[in-house]
Amino acid sequence: MLPPGAVHDFESTRDGWFLIFDISDDDLINICAITGHRSMCRITPAAWRYVRFLAGEVELGDSLVLHSNAMLATALELLVNAENSPLPAPQRRPHLETASRRLTEQACLPLNMADLACETGLSVSQFHRLYRDTYGQSPKQAQIDARLRRAVDLLLTSSQPVSTIAYDLGYENVSSFSNLFKRRFGITPGAFRAREK
Repeated sequence: MLPPGAVHDFESTRDGWFLIFDISDDDLINICAITGHRSMCRITPAAWRYVRFLAGEVELGDSLVLHSNAMLATALELLVNAENSPLPAPQRRPHLETASRRLTEQACLPLNMADLACETGLSVSQFHRLYRDTYGQSPKQAQIDARLRRAVDLLLTSSQPVSTIAYDLGYENVSSFSNLFKRRFGITPGAFRAREK
């Protein structure tokens, strides 16, 4: 959280973004000034939908929404309430845990999500919904994350060409791997390797 009047120069990648509340109203500042406030917190689905709505309005340039204290107050209250609400006890789902392990450990293989869903005893839509509810991301995104972690490891610890790494990770062509890597990290795999070595 930044104090009023602070200058910031946040920059986001294409697949991530910031929504910055520039607040001058004392009541809104008080909402944020609760004891134990953290800069990072769990976000509820309702808060997420509302923040996404506000972000869409920002993109459209709707000045009425952008200057509405009521809209900002609602967003801040949703975020503060999300921070203070107790985390639900995790529910163990052994079949889902097995699928998650496969997505991580066998990320380079061409895993079929329908087959994984079948192995968990769920329909494809149930599998996707439960996976997202449990792990906070889709099964495909978990596989991509595991591939990218492996890519970073190989780029730093091996001398394999980028093309070999791409094929080893299960990508059919180097350009799709490079584009995905650049969207995530803001730099190509080759430039990443050169910068980190």
